Amino acid sequence: KYPSKFILTDIQDNLSGVNEIKYYLVNQPLDENVKLEDITGWKNKNDVIGNQEFIVTLPEKKEPTAYYIYYCIEDYAGNKAYYNGAGILLDQKNPDIKFTYQNGGECSVDEPEEIEDEKINVYTFSDNVQINFEIQETNFVEDDTKIRIEKYNFEKKNYTDISIGACTWNASEDVANVHKTSISTNIEALRTEKNQVNQYKITVTTKDEVGRTNKHTEIIRIDKQQANIMVKYQDALTEQMAPHYYNKEREAEIKIEKKIYSFVNPEEFREAIIKGIYAKNEKYEDIINSVTDVLYSSLRLNRKKKIRIPLCVAFSKWDLLIHTPNLLPGDFIVSKPSRTSVTGFDANMVENASAEIRSLLNEWDPNFLVTVENKFKTVRYFGFSAWGPGSKNGKDIPAIASFRVEDPMLWIMYHNKLL
Repeated sequence: KYPSKFILTDIQDNLSGVNEIKYYLVNQPLDENVKLEDITGWKNKNDVIGNQEFIVTLPEKKEPTAYYIYYCIEDYAGNKAYYNGAGILLDQKNPDIKFTYQNGGECSVDEPEEIEDEKINVYTFSDNVQINFEIQETNFVEDDTKIRIEKYNFEKKNYTDISIGACTWNASEDVANVHKTSISTNIEALRTEKNQVNQYKITVTTKDEVGRTNKHTEIIRIDKQQANIMVKYQDALTEQMAPHYYNKEREAEIKIEKKIYSFVNPEEFREAIIKGIYAKNEKYEDIINSVTDVLYSSLRLNRKKKIRIPLCVAFSKWDLLIHTPNLLPGDFIVSKPSRTSVTGFDANMVENASAEIRSLLNEWDPNFLVTVENKFKTVRYFGFSAWGPGSKNGKDIPAIASFRVEDPMLWIMYHNKLL
């Protein structure tokens, strides 16, 4: 099994001596009724006899291939002898591992995760999912094939092994067919309780009889957690006239609980930002580095590569810049009210406005661009005003006329193909 050469040794003719050796190579054994002396198409190989060996090197094949060889040996007197050679199964292909999924409800393909410099596909399902494993391998060895399933702990941020029980591998195609041998098995469905999220890392390793190995890993998330939106009205000196109607202004606190698997803990972000804002000798680098540290550690990202999560850098109080003489060019797009409510979202407008702000930053503080763009792969810049133009004389307060507040959120939705 599995050598790449036929070698005929100890070739002797004690009287006149060996004159020529021919061989006949096929992929199927000849029928027992076929006479070798009647075969045509014998091949010569003349670099033979020096060391009493006759070697036929087999051609390389992408798929496992069977070979059968037959010999014709002729001496100088013209006598011929025919021999049935051995059969060889030549396997130069690594095992091919494939995962398939059944049930599972809705499925989304997420950004691959990098773990130890390996990109791993990530699939999120809305329900419990059955996993089937299929290995295309002619020379499958069950004892050298392992399935490992690890469950992720969101609090400790690590994986631990879980037991899956014994697996029985079954041939789903004719094992005698050396081109299409498929071995498969499945495990009990991965399960998640209602309103919970579980994440699993699944790895299959296998080695065939030749010693060729392969490993395949995928990450599975089962998300049964709903996003909750809660509104709480703050206490105020108001009189409730009817349900949800009041005779004075009230403040409302809106809280959204997001899916834990795809978001960093909000408290970690809050602590990182506050740490940067109130750091001694406050610097924007402190805020950016604190936030990126949270992302790298919480999402287990490769620190040698830029973060793929798109970043919006948004500058508030843009109305102050507009009204500062000789500061901004008069034709800046970002200084004009958005027409999104009239024309719809305009991606080109956002790109041009972002380029305008970037040009200012490059002039005022190029190190800011370096700090941000060295950390994030995709960055866009925004200017907005939540209030609009302020009082000109310090007394008269104009009506609220906010502008471009929605641009960052609309661009994020557009980037994620929601617009």
